[in-house]
Amino acid sequence: MNNISKYFIGLSFLFMLDFSTYAQFKGSNMTEFQFGKISETEPEDQASLYNQLNLSYRYKTLSVSTRMELYTASLGKNLDYARLSQYKFSYQNKWVNLDAGHIYSSLGRGLLMRNYEIPSSIFESLGYRVRYGLYKDMHGFSAKFKSKYVNVKLVRGRTLTVDLPPTAEYDERRTDLIEGGEIDGSFKNQTLGFIYMSHTNGGNRKNYASLYYNGNIKAVNLYGELAKNLDQAENILTFSDTETYGGYLGVNFSVNALGLSLEYKKYRNFLIGNGVNDPPTLVKEHSSKLLNRNTHVPLLFNEEGYQAELFYLFENGNRISLNHAFSKNELATNHFIFREYYAGMSAYLSERILGKAFIDFSIDPLKNEPERYTGGIKLDVEHLKLNSIIDFELQYIKRETTIKSEITNLLLSYTLSKSGKYSASALFEISNDPFLLN
Repeated sequence: MNNISKYFIGLSFLFMLDFSTYAQFKGSNMTEFQFGKISETEPEDQASLYNQLNLSYRYKTLSVSTRMELYTASLGKNLDYARLSQYKFSYQNKWVNLDAGHIYSSLGRGLLMRNYEIPSSIFESLGYRVRYGLYKDMHGFSAKFKSKYVNVKLVRGRTLTVDLPPTAEYDERRTDLIEGGEIDGSFKNQTLGFIYMSHTNGGNRKNYASLYYNGNIKAVNLYGELAKNLDQAENILTFSDTETYGGYLGVNFSVNALGLSLEYKKYRNFLIGNGVNDPPTLVKEHSSKLLNRNTHVPLLFNEEGYQAELFYLFENGNRISLNHAFSKNELATNHFIFREYYAGMSAYLSERILGKAFIDFSIDPLKNEPERYTGGIKLDVEHLKLNSIIDFELQYIKRETTIKSEITNLLLSYTLSKSGKYSASALFEISNDPFLLN
């Protein structure tokens, strides 16, 4: 651990001691231990431990938060690390919000820039065999100024390349410098906004602009955004195949217990840096572990598509939802079309048992999978001030590579939780997928 990390840890505890009587203190800790066999290693039996500690303190309008991550593995000492991976200082009142350190921010809906975190998720790439939190933050500062009709946001910082582990150097993980701002004006539930952003990597600077609209008309909410690279555009109103631009349109409609959403996307030459931007994917976000492993990732070089979702909420709390996603990619002379069809429902089987079930069918030519079927059942049982969650998922994949293969994945998990604060889980999986085994 370097001296800066020790300094900020000490500062955090000093802040807690001085103001513990008046401040709000929050903390969480996540630990994961793994033991099993890794093929083509010596020895095959390997073990690893990952721990993430989050602490935050708030005193009136001031707050400070820290994240400490630790990883140790029997695979090799060069993979071990223990460091302060995040810190943030904040000041917030009715009109101003100032953040400095490791922050999460976005411009618009993320067409130009979006930082994110997937809580309680751990990332590991097979190339590095290092585990760390799944988040993409910005190291810099953010300033927000709010009023009744006008909002202004300014950001500057270096975004994280999430594919590189914490064992890599700072300059390797944060090569993209972002500088920009956003201003919007609102009147009678209608908002019009403008964004400017510059992106610098390796001394090469590019400039972008985006215009968006967000409004409500009775039961309908409409959001549209159009972003473009300003440097290559002879005419800001042209959108040729050689230019860099992205467009998104979303419509949400709800009346009583019925809800409907329609979304459209078009991205052309639109990848900014090492994943600086994260525009809407227009695929369903699944809670299923097996479906999440096969989520369609947009190819921002050239992608166009839509998503439609319909849900109905019954008076007794039961719910059904239907979803369809479509994406078309054009790479050279090849055309790839992704399709997904999803149906799910949740129902109270009794006062203490909530049941959920889903089925999903996907066609994913980019992964050479013309057929992918997934289904699952989950039971949430309340008993003795505890909750038991039983999850069963089954998946069949037909994959066409150099060797045609049929793949079956089975997952069974049990989680015991108390008050939503404490939980322990056991997970059992069986798979014959060569991509996982070799």
